[in-house]
Amino acid sequence: MASTRTLPALFLSCRDGRPAVSRPAPLISRLVEPGTAVEAVVFITIEHTGCGARLSAGPAGSERLESLANLLAEQGLAVQVERLPHPALADVAAELCEPAPGECIELCLSRDLGAWRCRQVGQALSTWRDDRVLLVCLDRVCEDARAEAQRPLHDPYWRGLMSHWVEQQQWQQAMSGNVELAYESGFDDDGTDTLCLLQAAFGLGGQHMPERLFGFDLDDHQRALAGYGWMN
Repeated sequence: MASTRTLPALFLSCRDGRPAVSRPAPLISRLVEPGTAVEAVVFITIEHTGCGARLSAGPAGSERLESLANLLAEQGLAVQVERLPHPALADVAAELCEPAPGECIELCLSRDLGAWRCRQVGQALSTWRDDRVLLVCLDRVCEDARAEAQRPLHDPYWRGLMSHWVEQQQWQQAMSGNVELAYESGFDDDGTDTLCLLQAAFGLGGQHMPERLFGFDLDDHQRALAGYGWMN
C-alpha cells in the first residue's frame, strides 16, 4: 500500500544545458519511505519579465492545472496558460522520480512579484504536498554563468538568511499571534531569482528551516542538482 505521508518540498539549483546524468537511484527514493506515490510534480520557476504567473502542462487543460490556476487567481495573480512546460523539466523530473510522475506542471512566476509575494504563493500551495504532488522550486542557472560567481548552496549565508526569516516569523507570532509576517522591506528583497525561489520554497516548507541539504558532486561546476529539502 502506498504511503500517504506528506511529500517533501524542494529547492533545487540546476544549470541550463547540463548533460543528462544517470544516478544510482532517483532523489525522491532516498528522501521518502518506500512505496510513497508521486502523482504529479509542479516545478516553480521564475523569469525576469512577464505576467504574474504562467502555467503550462501536458496535457493542457487538466483538472490539476485548472485548480492551480484558480488558486493563483485567488492570490490576486494574473495567470496565463500555455501548452507545454519547458522540455528540460522532463529530464529533471526523471532524475527525481522513478517512474516519472504522470503529470508535469510548470508554474513560472514573474520576478516583478518580489521575494515576499513568492513566499505567499509557496504558502498557498503548501497543502498540495498532502495530495501526492511533489513541489520543486527550480533555480535555473544560465549555462554560461561563471561557477565562481554563484554563491553555493552549502555556503552558510543561505542558512543564515533562512534563520533570520524564522526568527522574524517567531517574533511576529509572539507579539500578535498573527501567522502573517510583518515583512522588513529592503532587508533581502532584491528581486534576484534565487532569493525569490528560496522564499517560495520557504513558504512551501511551512516557514521553518529545511531538514536536508543535499547535492551531487558539488565540485562538478554546478552541472548536477543541489538543494534543500523540507521534509515535514
